[in-house]
Amino acid sequence: MHNLMDMKKDTFRAVLTNSNDLRNGGTISEPIFNLKFNGKQSNYEYIELFVDNFVLDTDDLGTPIFNIRADFYQPNSISGYSNGGSSDIIGSVVSSNHATNRTIDLGLSYQNSTAPIQISSIPDKVKITLSSAESNDVINLMSNNNFYVLTLRFCAYYR
Repeated sequence: MHNLMDMKKDTFRAVLTNSNDLRNGGTISEPIFNLKFNGKQSNYEYIELFVDNFVLDTDDLGTPIFNIRADFYQPNSISGYSNGGSSDIIGSVVSSNHATNRTIDLGLSYQNSTAPIQISSIPDKVKITLSSAESNDVINLMSNNNFYVLTLRFCAYYR
């Protein structure tokens, strides 16, 4: 176990959105972002990932529960309670009512746990996918004016 109080810490933040030109590949529904952090070291002993914020603006999607998936292209990069695979759910957003047949967009905000997720290293890229919790299908964000903003924070500890 790491005594984090006795260690030095670097903090890196990434604000990701599917609605601008910051994407480095993928599609609007499954964008791939290159993550470049100045001052990143190679001697980190313990790294935590936090989902600080997630805002989703939907237009006629009709999905009651959205899962936020992150693929860091690293084996066993998200551990949580079990050492799960590299593509894992980092949060969910639940709608109090469906977005279909509405005259205004449905805005959803992240209200999940802010507990850290242990990862093996700070990633160089990440693919973000929104999927339906009911069917696990990827949400098509190509239609209308659907967009999101996701804020990730990486805390990296070293001696």
